[in-house]
Amino acid sequence: QRGYICSLVLAAVVCAVLLLSSFSLTFSVSSNLVAPLERILMIVRVISRDPLRPLHLGEIHQENDGQDVGEMLDIERSFIKLGALLRVGFGEAGATIIRRTMVGGQFDEKSRGNIVHAFFGLCDIRNFTAMTEVLQTQVVKVVNTIAHISHQAVVDNHGAPNKNIGDAFLF
Repeated sequence: QRGYICSLVLAAVVCAVLLLSSFSLTFSVSSNLVAPLERILMIVRVISRDPLRPLHLGEIHQENDGQDVGEMLDIERSFIKLGALLRVGFGEAGATIIRRTMVGGQFDEKSRGNIVHAFFGLCDIRNFTAMTEVLQTQVVKVVNTIAHISHQAVVDNHGAPNKNIGDAFLF
């Protein structure tokens, strides 16, 4: 009879250990895999709804006060950076394309495009190097003035200024 009691106690201990291990594994998988994947999906949904909206990691979740949370956090950061690159690369015109092709968080490769009649302009300041040598610190004011005038002309004619790269402006 004593052997039965020992076997029963041993079985109860094994069941308790298995139960605790199961809870521990479930918690670990949930916090280290499922939750980060859900946050990544949320990032993709936010980008697909509004590609021009800047995202920050703090919006997605609270960080663990400097504790190492592993590679999943790096992947989340990468998706946020990808969204930032999409904003820079596609701009306002591309936001509509991104929104349309990312319907419901899913990529729709068969979405139809639109024909847009447009023209592009490039303005480059001539002799910029020589002007920089002469004006030195004042060159920034001159470039900003030229940018303001050219951007205003583009906006007045229903255009959209696109990029400024040093002494060049793309419209």
